[in-house]
Amino acid sequence: WKEDNLDGAIELLQKLHEDGESSTIYGNLGYFLILKGDLEKALCYNKQAYEYDSESDAIKDNLALTYYHLGEYEKSKEIYKELIKTHLSMPIPYYNYGELLYKMGDKEEALELMEEALNYNFSALAAVTKRQIRDRIVEIETEINKGI
Repeated sequence: WKEDNLDGAIELLQKLHEDGESSTIYGNLGYFLILKGDLEKALCYNKQAYEYDSESDAIKDNLALTYYHLGEYEKSKEIYKELIKTHLSMPIPYYNYGELLYKMGDKEEALELMEEALNYNFSALAAVTKRQIRDRIVEIETEINKGI
């Protein structure tokens, strides 16, 4: 995936999934299906993942992100609201929830969540970098300052 071979990553994880279920496989494959853009397949898979492990933060983030991309913002928001209450130790759900709130017109809270994301460690496999989040914060702050 990080080497621009999303199809290869999906194929590998699908083979691993055939050998057995795990939250890690569900989390990674669920995210890759979103990236691939096959949102109906991603939704089906991420719902299945949630049934398997409804406590996994990564799986909940994937399901919320899938709903976001499908334009089902309220469903996405419900999941993110609950997810954020668990005091996550990873940054990406804060960023994703921020993007959702931005899309829904709540730029101020979007900024708060994105700034919160910067307080956590980013792994080399994180979908978004600290720099990307900082850049996004500047974009939103500029819009707010211009009254856009």
